[in-house]
Amino acid sequence: MDEDTTGNFRIVTSQSYPDQSTNLFVLDTNLTKLGSITGIAKGENFQSARFIGNRLYLVTFEQIDPLFTIDLSDGKNPKILGELKIPGYSTYLHPYDANHLIGIGYDTGDSGHGGIWNTGLKVDLYDVGDVKNPKQISTLTLGNHGSSADVLSNPRLFVWNAARSTLFTPMTLMTSAKDPKEPYRNSDAWQGTVALKIDVTKGIREEARITHIERTGLETKRMEECKKYTAMDTKPVCQKLIGG
Repeated sequence: MDEDTTGNFRIVTSQSYPDQSTNLFVLDTNLTKLGSITGIAKGENFQSARFIGNRLYLVTFEQIDPLFTIDLSDGKNPKILGELKIPGYSTYLHPYDANHLIGIGYDTGDSGHGGIWNTGLKVDLYDVGDVKNPKQISTLTLGNHGSSADVLSNPRLFVWNAARSTLFTPMTLMTSAKDPKEPYRNSDAWQGTVALKIDVTKGIREEARITHIERTGLETKRMEECKKYTAMDTKPVCQKLIGG
């Protein structure tokens, strides 16, 4: 939700019936509806929104990520100006400058069972200078399936140093075991803070990772711990239960 300089109240809502879709409403100072766009991206889930002046940037998701640019200069007649479809989706959008937008969310891929699953954390840089033709100018995926970041649900953890064009945010990054017999198992886990350099000409790159968790021999330690619960070195003991 957002309030513009004239006092108009703008709000994005999500509905599941009769169709899954996203709506935009513009209300005046008396909360009387001025204008709206309903039924945006039917069949897709709302993921994130960012109001910047008279623009709304909106992300929905089903199997790919449509980024919508919406004009709010006329509260009585909001208009969808452009749309960009790319794999994955952003659950948080952050302004970079007047013509660029940072998105952070998940990359996606085929789950192998006819569906889509998250394959890693994804950071995108969008060029929205031409609002009718938004473009993804850089992207970086970190970790594999099972990776997560609290910033996806808590924007206070998006620590942006504009002077250094650097993003700091905590992440949990999983590394897949890459065993075709166990596609869902991870062989390694890393948790800490990641520093990412985000530049409109050089793109997105990882600068540093900081962690206080000892990870040496993590997989070996895990396998040894599992033996306690999987090995049957002694015969099962039968016990008579009270009451049968």
